[in-house]
Amino acid sequence: MKKIIAFRLSAMGDVSLAVPVIRGVLASNPDLEITLVTRKFFAPFFYNIPRLNLVFPEFNGRHKGFIGIFRLYSDLKKTGPFEAVIDLHGVIRTKIITFLFKTSGVPGFPIDKGRKEKRFLIKSRYIRSLKHTTVRYLDTFKAAGFKGNIGKAPYLNINEEARINAQTFLEKKQVNSTRLKIGVAPFATHQPKVWGIHNFRELVSLINEQCDTDFFLFGGGKAEIKLLKEFKTYISGYHSSPYKIEWMRFEEEAPSPDLVKRIPHIAFEVENLNEALSGKEVIIEPNSPSEGCLVAFIEECGMPIEFIQIEKE
Repeated sequence: MKKIIAFRLSAMGDVSLAVPVIRGVLASNPDLEITLVTRKFFAPFFYNIPRLNLVFPEFNGRHKGFIGIFRLYSDLKKTGPFEAVIDLHGVIRTKIITFLFKTSGVPGFPIDKGRKEKRFLIKSRYIRSLKHTTVRYLDTFKAAGFKGNIGKAPYLNINEEARINAQTFLEKKQVNSTRLKIGVAPFATHQPKVWGIHNFRELVSLINEQCDTDFFLFGGGKAEIKLLKEFKTYISGYHSSPYKIEWMRFEEEAPSPDLVKRIPHIAFEVENLNEALSGKEVIIEPNSPSEGCLVAFIEECGMPIEFIQIEKE
């Protein structure tokens, strides 16, 4: 039985994308065993995959800091011997460990993140599709001499306990079992990778105009939870209405003022939002629900009024 070791420590989305690749590689190489180094939190992604062993580093304990990298290498080496190191992460920690394995005679194969192509795409007007992350993962295994392909979904094995917990959650939230369900994780560890909460809001609204959908939003920490609560407001109809009428529906926990949630309002486009708000009773501070658009609400004679400033090209 051949043994190789692979690394993908974070983030959740990138780790989950490794699942179909690892399954495909193992299916195409029946004499192969893979040890995957990842975080314990992601273990459910890899439930019941044959010939896959999981190792969870202790980054807050034994494997913390620079010295911890050498301890982790030492601990991993004891679980070998390995024929190859597959670095699907490509960060300083995994690069050092891959180098250490190389010094002991184990070849390392780092992922090509395609940063040159991405920089070129950003700087040029030539728009083209780049390799999907799963393809880059698979290419890394192939570079090490292991064939594989990405099969058909579903890719995750769900254990019975998790299935029951999910069903209980949906029933508790009174989620319609026949409606389309989409999970959205609008945040990232590195801020430049965040698409923008206003973009997700607009996307959710556009999808809901085409198909009645339940969205499940993932996030954590006070700041992210505060932003997620803004999704308790549902907007639809603007793009499909010939009169540009927009329908708004608010859940009980929506952070908007009660006046806005109870009473329909009219909106005015203004040249300068700050000037329009001068001397007015502002009930929703200026914010940007979508790129190039600033909005704010005032109260006038007991009625909510929206001011919109649109950036001109």
